[in-house]
Amino acid sequence: MTGKHFELTDEARNYLGRNLHRICATRDMPRYGVRRGDIGGWVEHERNLSGDARVSGHAEVYGRATITERQDILVHPIGSQPAAATLTRTADGHNISVGCWRGGTVDTLPAQVDRRSQTWPGTAGDHAR
Repeated sequence: MTGKHFELTDEARNYLGRNLHRICATRDMPRYGVRRGDIGGWVEHERNLSGDARVSGHAEVYGRATITERQDILVHPIGSQPAAATLTRTADGHNISVGCWRGGTVDTLPAQVDRRSQTWPGTAGDHAR
């Protein structure tokens, strides 16, 4: 299907210094159970959504983050690190990749961060920021 499937509404709010706009569906999207006129989540720019991607509820997408119709979420950079995080929907749930760490789940990520943080420079207080 061609044509933009959402528009930015006049409803806006500031989040961490970013101006976010609520989106509204401009056409029916049966795949997502969305009807024309349904209100969605929040984006900073139209470029935060690609293809037939959709955000809903209280979801916020801003900066360089992009939601694609493949249902991938890409976040880059992460804090002061040049790494990117990608969250992908799979048949069995979700898969997350951060930097060179691949093939994990949201549930396994905290253990990886704990393990890898042992070699990071700085103090525990620095890491907690």
